[in-house]
Amino acid sequence: MQPIDKPWKQLRKAESYIEKMATASSLGEYEEYWKEFLHNLERSWNKLTSHLKRSPKYQGWVERGKTEKLIRQDQLLSYLVNARGAEEHSVADISKQQPGGIGINPAFGNSLHINNLEINNGQIHIDSNQPTAVP
Repeated sequence: MQPIDKPWKQLRKAESYIEKMATASSLGEYEEYWKEFLHNLERSWNKLTSHLKRSPKYQGWVERGKTEKLIRQDQLLSYLVNARGAEEHSVADISKQQPGGIGINPAFGNSLHINNLEINNGQIHIDSNQPTAVP
């Protein structure tokens, strides 16, 4: 049997897209790297199984069924397989850009009152010169 190098090469390529996602300068660039990551991760798995199927030992390998079951049942692995399938086979976008937001819930009761609060560039500023009323 030939050495198993092509699946590892593909997996390293997928890993490189994770690194690129960390340094993406825009959401569009990030999305493109995400799609490439999914594609290369799937190709790595397909190349590995294709390689192993040539071996008669693979068909009787006890862990094979457990591994395939894990891919279907593990939430993260299942998500990655389904995300890649959606990207590859769907005409709909797999991601959507929306503006960020903030939500503040009261610690007690159903109402919340905030006086003199300003948020600039992610920094919270409270104007201490203004009186605040606390019921």
